[in-house]
Amino acid sequence: MDDESVRAVFVTDKVARGELGALIVAATIRIVGDPQMSADSARWFRTGRRDIAAHRDGVTVDTSGVSPFLTATSKMLPDLDGKSADQYWLATTRDTEVPTAPVLGMLLVRNRLDMRSAIAAGRAWQRLHLALTAASLAAQPLNQPVECVDRSAMLGGPDNFGPAMAKFAGMPGWEPTFMFRLGVADRAAGPSPRRSLDEVLIP
Repeated sequence: MDDESVRAVFVTDKVARGELGALIVAATIRIVGDPQMSADSARWFRTGRRDIAAHRDGVTVDTSGVSPFLTATSKMLPDLDGKSADQYWLATTRDTEVPTAPVLGMLLVRNRLDMRSAIAAGRAWQRLHLALTAASLAAQPLNQPVECVDRSAMLGGPDNFGPAMAKFAGMPGWEPTFMFRLGVADRAAGPSPRRSLDEVLIP
């Protein structure tokens, strides 16, 4: 990355990776146990073709990396209710996404609530993800701990995740703003839905 306002940290040590992974799982448990956060997350899941075509954003089963058989089967079955979807997400995070990742990463900025820093981090993630894809690697956001920091601030409660993430960052004065995993995928995920250029340009 060539943006000096963003730093990247890659956690490869097995013990540290296990501890950071446990933090991601704990944050996932926190999210699914918060009715408002659970409901807000559910709004981003797109299931039927009409839903995907109408929004062209969010998460679809086609891009989740599951087998073609499971993808086709899930489209024929009724949509999962919120509680079932949460438990599936938690199980996948705990049993597959975290333990199979050889690398966990973080992007850091000086002030994650600063809008310019947030945009810079987003651009850095886009460039990093493209570079990883070009190198035949796969990456996936696992940003649950950062979301829990924001939720604690919203509710005015104690923040247990920010200090824990800072320990892995090891960069005083820098704040984690985005977390992810990377490695070699077992199978390629399908393309994500995209909006047309006319839909995102403002005259």
